[in-house]
Amino acid sequence: MKLNPFHPLSRGLQTAYLFNECGGNTLYDSVGTKTGTLTSGPAWTEELGISGLKFVAGSSQYVTIDETIDTSGEISVAFGNYVSTAASNYPVTFGGYGTHVTNDRFLAHAPSTDDILYWDYGDSGGTGRVSIDYTSYLGKLTNIVLVSEGIGGSFKGIYLNGVLANSVASSDGPSGTITIELGRFNGSNYNSGILTYLYIYNRRLSAEEAMWLDLDPYGMFVPDFTPIGILLGGVDSENKRRSVMSTYWHPMYQTSDGSISAQDRMQIAGLYSGILSGSPGAAQTTIFGLENGKNNFIFGGQVIR
Repeated sequence: MKLNPFHPLSRGLQTAYLFNECGGNTLYDSVGTKTGTLTSGPAWTEELGISGLKFVAGSSQYVTIDETIDTSGEISVAFGNYVSTAASNYPVTFGGYGTHVTNDRFLAHAPSTDDILYWDYGDSGGTGRVSIDYTSYLGKLTNIVLVSEGIGGSFKGIYLNGVLANSVASSDGPSGTITIELGRFNGSNYNSGILTYLYIYNRRLSAEEAMWLDLDPYGMFVPDFTPIGILLGGVDSENKRRSVMSTYWHPMYQTSDGSISAQDRMQIAGLYSGILSGSPGAAQTTIFGLENGKNNFIFGGQVIR
């Protein structure tokens, strides 16, 4: 998979783990160079119907990230999370710290032993922490977005399945760069559960972007064989020009009359809602899908004509 640089959710994306390696002990960063190393056997899995990485309770499984993460400013972390029962050791989904283990945290308990999700960015005993009861999300695959404006900011928050669950009108941040691990913190607090993706942004995502990630967390990625370009519009079945915000170029799915063939509706790795076909030179899109029987774009439930 490769990142579509023209997708709005690609902006500021520094690190992306799709957990689709299916084997081996290396976790690859789909947008950068922050490779991870699996230790003590977290397992690749598809038991949720999607690829993921599973951490087993009572084990010492974790992933070490080979490079540091820039935590000097705004940040957002988005991840798909499945936990049936929180472990008894205050488990950490991802974690790292700077000069001080409490005051310079970059960490999430999702959830901790008390079934509370804690998001720590900076001083966990002060303005760096926000939390929310996670009980009703246990046993469910949940899309989580954690955001913070960093040191001296005025917002940090937790989004669950695209909805703001809790926020505080202040924020903190750790000092400088941090080396993080997935599945443990400071040599302990091992996690239990499944991660299906994890993204780190160097900016605060908006409420609309958190909702977008919940609707389609893989929408900014396309298969490696897909050429990408910028075009200004699409062609419907009546060969009328339609304007769109961002597009992908799929010449292999062109039809000469602008109609939609069966192959245009194909699903590719579950990532596309649909592929719009058109006459040569027309734009193609996979934003959110196609209106039934028509070549109209559907974006966030709105038909764009």
